[in-house]
Amino acid sequence: VELVKEIGYPIKEFFVYGDETEYTLRVKHHGYNLYTVVDSVYFHPSMVCKKKKLFGFEISISNTPLWKDYCSARNTMYYCKKYFNKSVILKKIIRIYIGCLFSENNRALKFKETTKGIKDGLKGNLSRKLDLSR
Repeated sequence: VELVKEIGYPIKEFFVYGDETEYTLRVKHHGYNLYTVVDSVYFHPSMVCKKKKLFGFEISISNTPLWKDYCSARNTMYYCKKYFNKSVILKKIIRIYIGCLFSENNRALKFKETTKGIKDGLKGNLSRKLDLSR
């Protein structure tokens, strides 16, 4: 209760990606300790995702809807700008674009939506209306 009073709730606009990451970073930033309940059980539907190795790094390639690509990029950039340095931000951008490059469909549209997400996240803009049909 004390924690929530001090740092607030998770960001509601992050409802699909990154909410737990941003909240964890915020908790740590405010000096609280984090603990894992190893006996906890949760259900998280898996998304269809392929893994590829590129220059020794494993990258995930998913065929998610375009609006999820946008949200993922936006949310990642938002919390990276808030909690990390420019080097980390640049590495994340490169990884995001590599994922687009290896996408199996809608590659050009994925780059476009991802670029919008990166820009909005770096600007702190969480207000763009999402087109959930794409």
